[in-house]
Amino acid sequence: MGRPRSNRPTDAELEILRVLWQRGTATVRDISDDLTKTKKIAYTSIATIVRIMVEKDMVEIVDERRPQRFKPTISEKDARKSVTDEWLSRMFNGSIANLFRHALTGRKCSPKEIAELKKIIDEAK
Repeated sequence: MGRPRSNRPTDAELEILRVLWQRGTATVRDISDDLTKTKKIAYTSIATIVRIMVEKDMVEIVDERRPQRFKPTISEKDARKSVTDEWLSRMFNGSIANLFRHALTGRKCSPKEIAELKKIIDEAK
């Protein structure tokens, strides 16, 4: 029995989503053309990942005619939240304080960064 499917996009799915967020809609060829500018990945691998993303309701088919066009059903904001929430839970036991403590350990913050952090905390209250 395999592991259950996560609602969180994988790294490969996030790369495809970035293309779709930028383009709005795209064919697998469009996605492949964009992704292969920076890394070597097979067209068939991209097609398989897109099919899985359709099954996971992260992407939908907007044109059934060949070549099919796809669009994201998850916003960039929602994807970031799901990735961040899972990572925060796994790495810091859900504690934002532990995350900040870790992020600030051994680093110097400028007065501007400290002011930004204080503003974020005030807005969260």
